[in-house]
Amino acid sequence: MKNILMPPKPLTGKKIVITRPKKQSLELGNRLKKLGARIQLFPIIRIHPPRDVRPLRKAISQLHRYDILIFTSPNGVHSFFGQFYSVSKAPVSGLSRLKVCAIGPKTGETLSSYGVKKPLVPKKFVAESLAQTLHNIRNKRILIPRARKARETLPRLLRQRGARVDVVEAYETLPEKNGIHQLKKTLLRDSADAITFTSSSTVESFVNLFHPSELKKLFPKSLAVSIGPITTQTLKKHKIYPILQAREYTSKGIAQILSQHFYGK
Repeated sequence: MKNILMPPKPLTGKKIVITRPKKQSLELGNRLKKLGARIQLFPIIRIHPPRDVRPLRKAISQLHRYDILIFTSPNGVHSFFGQFYSVSKAPVSGLSRLKVCAIGPKTGETLSSYGVKKPLVPKKFVAESLAQTLHNIRNKRILIPRARKARETLPRLLRQRGARVDVVEAYETLPEKNGIHQLKKTLLRDSADAITFTSSSTVESFVNLFHPSELKKLFPKSLAVSIGPITTQTLKKHKIYPILQAREYTSKGIAQILSQHFYGK
């Protein structure tokens, strides 16, 4: 970005839709507004506590049995610590005996906000890269608090290398219902320049909300913007094109790729 001469607001006049939950839209929304974009919040999913919280609480009470603790999203961090303080007698500093890992910088920042010092973050913010970053894990016990429905790639890769992996449900993503149909009507009436997707669950919930004929009306008129390769795969599965994928798999990366794409158009 530093080598590309752009005006201060390369997204001026562009309408960008953000599909992530409202509370998580602030960072991306602010970045895009500073670049001149008009923002429409379209919270297609909501984060819900696990249907049965007992497995998570049990895992927290037995943290002394684990060597590595892995978080794959900020939501997993929030949900974990939402139970941690009422279950564990040890302070957060007690986690220092564990190797705590985060799949990306935002998850790492969320861990830091709870007092976890210097979590391990891979260079590429995907499960495959995190698995490669961990060395000498044979017979190590690993705990992964994550969404109810999630990719099995990370646990599978770790088990293939001899680790003993426990996956526990920390939260689930559900389709948002509150006001969503009015937002749908607005989007179909007034199309957007780009619609951002920050997870496969946002793609799936978006697709399930619209009839195939309505999706054809939205795309390719609107640009589908993906935060990373897994989300891109889900967009391709549903034949949603054109796709613009962030080079850095973060909100900052989305803002950068949008600026580069629309600059001069």
